[in-house]
Amino acid sequence: LLQMHRDRPHTHIISAILNVEQRVDKDWPLAIEDHQCRLHQENLEPGELLLYEGARLPHGRPSALNGDYYANIFIHFKFNLEARF
Repeated sequence: LLQMHRDRPHTHIISAILNVEQRVDKDWPLAIEDHQCRLHQENLEPGELLLYEGARLPHGRPSALNGDYYANIFIHFKFNLEARF
């Protein structure tokens, strides 16, 4: 169970979830609202990656995991005003 939330805007402008492996008895979707406040339920299979605006769009897993495990890697991107190219 993960309550709906927004990520920290100074470190999580864009977020990515990579599903590494899972053993579930029932899908465990990520709930995410789009910019028009419509709720979507996204299921990830091992090897799939989901990019989303973690700081702007509410997201979470409002139901409990029904299975043995669900392994993800989380990647967060931030905007760096001091970057020099």
